[in-house]
Amino acid sequence: MLIVGAATLLVSQVNGFRALTNQPANTVILALLDGLLLVFILVDLLYAVRACLRSHEIVAEPFLVVGILACIKEIVVLSVQAAKPLEKGPDFSRAFVEIGILGGVVLVLSISAFILRARRTETDSS
Repeated sequence: MLIVGAATLLVSQVNGFRALTNQPANTVILALLDGLLLVFILVDLLYAVRACLRSHEIVAEPFLVVGILACIKEIVVLSVQAAKPLEKGPDFSRAFVEIGILGGVVLVLSISAFILRARRTETDSS
């Protein structure tokens, strides 16, 4: 199902890009980044599921990487969107808080992945 979903998403993104031919450059770039990062997230999720199926155990590290990528995708999209309503105080401050929270989530997920990798290396060497 993930493969079908990835293929469908890719076709959907290509069709979406065709519809953006008469749009401003910043809208096209934002849609391109959003779509490509979403495809990367889905491909990484496919890799994580494949790794779990191959080893017959749940490996958390690839899923943490998927979470990091999803947070980074949202940070990029929010930062571009927050630049538009620069004069609107509440919208900008809401986006700024959201970006800060997502940055904290990226930090927590990165530390978790680092700890898991260190623990796995420690267990493998013993």
